[in-house]
Amino acid sequence: MKTGVLLCVVVAVVACRPEKPAVAPGSGPASGSVPAVPAAPPAWGEAAGGLALRLELDRAEYGADQKITATVRARNEGTGELRLFDFAHDWVYHVRFESLDGGPAFAGGSGTFIEYDAPEHVILVAGREWARTIGLSDEHRRYLRIIPDRKPGDDWDYRPALPAGRWRATISYAMGAGHAGFWSGTARSNPVDILVK
Repeated sequence: MKTGVLLCVVVAVVACRPEKPAVAPGSGPASGSVPAVPAAPPAWGEAAGGLALRLELDRAEYGADQKITATVRARNEGTGELRLFDFAHDWVYHVRFESLDGGPAFAGGSGTFIEYDAPEHVILVAGREWARTIGLSDEHRRYLRIIPDRKPGDDWDYRPALPAGRWRATISYAMGAGHAGFWSGTARSNPVDILVK
């Protein structure tokens, strides 16, 4: 009698189990397709004295009249605190555009800000990051052509835009030892390639 009851319970549970819906041929995911994966962030630049920088541009292609905007991240890979000047002090941050087409290099700046209320300095504890969104031209939205043999008194060659072509952008933080309490050294970001049309 007990065996008969147990058998009825098992049959009832199996009968209530939902059946797996049938999939018509060709109605499922395409054969060999791969789900879209978000692009990985760029690698960090090589750390110097515990400071690492990462440059992230907002796009890969720009028109000649488009502002080149970037996010610059700083990370403390050391064990103690790092005290840095904010990007408002663009004399310690250096933007460089190297031509991938054999033309002259250009210098930008960090004077065109999205955030104008920049503090004087930032303190990074070990393992922490900090970021600032900036424009990579100077405060007048210009780019300076680098003249290797320029002599004192020669005119500067400012341009309202980068010439059309392929460019490799980097940003570096360079600070001498003359400011007590501040990190000193030179740290460079990862390179980022862009196209100006």
